Amino acid sequence: MIHQNITDIIRLKTRLFALSVLGLFALALVNTAALAQTTPSLEYDRQLMRLAEILGAVHHLREVCTANEGQLWRDQMIKLLGAERPSAAKRARLIKNFNQGYRSYKRTYRQCNQAANLAISRFTREGAGLAQAMARVRLKETPAPTPSEQTSSSAVNR
Repeated sequence: MIHQNITDIIRLKTRLFALSVLGLFALALVNTAALAQTTPSLEYDRQLMRLAEILGAVHHLREVCTANEGQLWRDQMIKLLGAERPSAAKRARLIKNFNQGYRSYKRTYRQCNQAANLAISRFTREGAGLAQAMARVRLKETPAPTPSEQTSSSAVNR
């Protein structure tokens, strides 16, 4: 009985943490999406591939731990692909990484347990950190508006 209560508390904390990180994660993805118009660096590409893998792993782990989120994490991957507008080859690599993350954790975690919940916590933290770092890179890469663009945008605000 006590063991079950402790397990329930751990699950609840993990779900609450995952949901709170999801909001931050989604916001960072949206920011990354809005700014994905410049040529990314090799480090950015590495982070992007890792993020795709994390999304796949979390998609499976949250399903196993009955989070009842449906296709939420897969949908985040679809949004990321739409925002990045990658070449066909890069898109294939991103999808491969997502599927690899999903399949590797599907082989390892067939049911929810403490290790699965710990993996979810670690992945959501890492994914949120990657998404924030990627958004910061995109913000730095976004060119400043030219004086004529500033004038025309200020005219719209009048």
